[in-house]
Amino acid sequence: MNPKQLTQTITIFVMLLIVGLLMILLPYQMDLGQAEVETALQNSLPLVGAAIFGAGLTFFLIEMVRLDRNIGA
Repeated sequence: MNPKQLTQTITIFVMLLIVGLLMILLPYQMDLGQAEVETALQNSLPLVGAAIFGAGLTFFLIEMVRLDRNIGA
């Protein structure tokens, strides 16, 4: 197994998880002073964050299976 590939995969996974969690949690901590904008952010950003979070998990699982198959071959 190439350690560079493993490190790169883990780094991408961690970054996607961090961005997803920030997009889920951050809109509830912001006080913009504009109720309409704040409501729009609270309604949309958590959904996008959850999608990025799920994409990160999927990416990690697919890459781990791919790396495992490359070791066996």
